[in-house]
Amino acid sequence: LLWLTPDGRELPGIVVRDEGATWRVDEYFRVEDIKCDVEGQADWPAWSPDGERIAFFGMPPTPGQGGFSRLDRPWSLFIMDSRRLQPRKVLEGIVGPHVLAWSPDNRWLTFGGEISGIRAIWLFSPDDRVLYRLTTFKEWFAWAPNGRALATLHDVGLGFPDAPHDAELRIFYVGPALDKLGRGRTPISTGRAVVSRCGEGKCSHATARRTRS
Repeated sequence: LLWLTPDGRELPGIVVRDEGATWRVDEYFRVEDIKCDVEGQADWPAWSPDGERIAFFGMPPTPGQGGFSRLDRPWSLFIMDSRRLQPRKVLEGIVGPHVLAWSPDNRWLTFGGEISGIRAIWLFSPDDRVLYRLTTFKEWFAWAPNGRALATLHDVGLGFPDAPHDAELRIFYVGPALDKLGRGRTPISTGRAVVSRCGEGKCSHATARRTRS
């Protein structure tokens, strides 16, 4: 990770501590020719809309396990105060994290990835430490400015490089569901079941309306 300033890029020097290891989020830019199995990772940073918090995915160094063997290693989700810059782990066990975004009201983090063998787009409350599954696929997404819907782009084709792509735009109207989820009320009965709450090996379902085009 880097700071991008009017004067150019700057190394933040932020230190992460996890699983008995310590590494800097800017090691990729700070150390030349660093080995992949030595380097600690930090990726997909997301600044909250109110400017108070920064979230990112991190993985500690994995000595002796580099290259492709590292692709299936789980990442963790970290959050830090934007002034104190002291990362703390809030979620772990995320394989292949993909995109990370705050909801416009700063209440939720949304990301793609695989957790417990399930590839999905996930909703996570960093304050309550509650995780919900929104979809059964992991693709690109974006929040509506009002925080009441998510647009997702899903490739329903074969997914191979030479195969034709068949992209599907899906709009999830999650506002009513998130209102009730935020008050701890599950399940919800407002449409199709597209949100699941997962924890301690169990998932309970919430719902939101979905349209496709």
